[in-house]
Amino acid sequence: MIPSWLPILAYVFLNLAAVPAILKMRRRKSSADISLAWQGMILTGVFVIFLYAVQTGDPVFIVGGILNVIGISSVIATAVVYR
Repeated sequence: MIPSWLPILAYVFLNLAAVPAILKMRRRKSSADISLAWQGMILTGVFVIFLYAVQTGDPVFIVGGILNVIGISSVIATAVVYR
């Protein structure tokens, strides 16, 4: 059986994947490499899944959803700043 902390750790690692993109935008002072449409579609999907997780009440998926929304929103916010 998989302990509940392991999927949460996986969500943390998935969201750490946004860090290199954010650092690259900050270093180059440009977000030309980032598609806001693509990121927006991902954020929309993640948000819908998060709402479903809240509805089901599963704490692992709720925490994961919060992390996903924060991670993708951070990429979008950084891209908007450098547009």
